[in-house]
Amino acid sequence: MSAKIGLFYGSTTGDTDAIAELIRDEFGSNNVRLHCISEARDRDFAGYNYLIMGSPTWGIGKLQRDWEVFFPELDNIDFRSKKVAYFGLGDQVEYPYNFLDAMGILALTIASRGGIRIGSWSTEGYHFQESKALVSNQLQQPTNGSQILVQDKPIQLVNSTKGSFEDEFVGLGIDEDNQSELTEKRIKVWVAQIKAAIQF
Repeated sequence: MSAKIGLFYGSTTGDTDAIAELIRDEFGSNNVRLHCISEARDRDFAGYNYLIMGSPTWGIGKLQRDWEVFFPELDNIDFRSKKVAYFGLGDQVEYPYNFLDAMGILALTIASRGGIRIGSWSTEGYHFQESKALVSNQLQQPTNGSQILVQDKPIQLVNSTKGSFEDEFVGLGIDEDNQSELTEKRIKVWVAQIKAAIQF
């Protein structure tokens, strides 16, 4: 049976690779195919109606290096009608003002190219100051001037705290540096949510 979901991720230290494997296993290994973004091509996205995108936040709010290299290729991918879920890794203690920013960057970029975001994740239990991965229910206005409806829109925060916005992330937040003991449970709950969203 061919995989129904394509999971695309970038990993530098191996942590995101390990999380991607846990997510795949929770869905069932036959249902999800892993694609390390360092080896992916834009054509690899074409065969999936459902996608999962994952990246750690690197340094001060940056995408993981392989995602940075691949980023221009996103312009060549037709995300219209594709349903996309997100997960991100971050360190809320060391980088409280940039927690999970990479996940927010990916979500905003793909939404602007027609991707329909599925899933969200409560900020309860996390302790941070700012994040580009927070969401607000509204219309997304792409840079090309067309208007598409997405479930939620990532919002970039400037001199604001999480208390000013809806307490949800655009996707699953993982903190292996400070809350690794919660990772497996978080993945189980999140995967169940995504399964329900796509009637899996």
